[in-house]
Amino acid sequence: MTVQTATRQEVQHKLRASVMQQDLDRALKAHAGSTSADKSLPILATIHIQTRADHLILTSTNMELAQMTRVPARSKWPDNAGAVCVDYKTLKEYVALSEPARIDLDYVPEYRSLVASHLEHAKPHLRVRCARDQAHLKARPASDFPAVPKAAPDGVLEKITLKEFKARVKPIGSVKKRSGTFEAGGRTFTLNLGALYRAQQNLSSYEKGTDYPVFIGSVPETGVLWIICHNYAAFIITSS
Repeated sequence: MTVQTATRQEVQHKLRASVMQQDLDRALKAHAGSTSADKSLPILATIHIQTRADHLILTSTNMELAQMTRVPARSKWPDNAGAVCVDYKTLKEYVALSEPARIDLDYVPEYRSLVASHLEHAKPHLRVRCARDQAHLKARPASDFPAVPKAAPDGVLEKITLKEFKARVKPIGSVKKRSGTFEAGGRTFTLNLGALYRAQQNLSSYEKGTDYPVFIGSVPETGVLWIICHNYAAFIITSS
């Protein structure tokens, strides 16, 4: 998985794509635990959506754990990358309740309501359509979303199987806000064990049934620990 973040050149009005409900639902579920309800930073409650020619990249972060998933999709403008942020919980609930059919995502810069008093509908939004149903989700600029570290090949510490990764992390158990250590490639990282466990759960679920290797590495300048397996990536803040 090539990890990239959105740039200011990725304009929102170019976001128009189609994706299967089952694929988007599974990808959104893999972001559990990496958004925040902190009212002082509302952008952390959103999920960042990027379009590529043949897939979407979804990114979420609570500034301690960031997760990315790649989802098969089709963009109307394959040569132009679009990006937008919408409320994670709202999108997740809509997709989960939708029919197992194609979902169309379309950024709308202005909504012309038949009722002029509906001023909130005049704001930019993402129109999400599935079969006969549709929802209009408030859109936020992609440029407002926090930058996510990039994983580079020279930062790889280990290459293991998904089964081995699960066996190493699962004993930690579901803990919250408990600091602990994790060893990878001869290095010891101090981090939030709950974030590591959550990443393991989501990775195991999203890549269930596959035999792709798990790469564990770090970003030298920041000490961020990253975990990548095919269409899933997680970044965890460490203090070492």
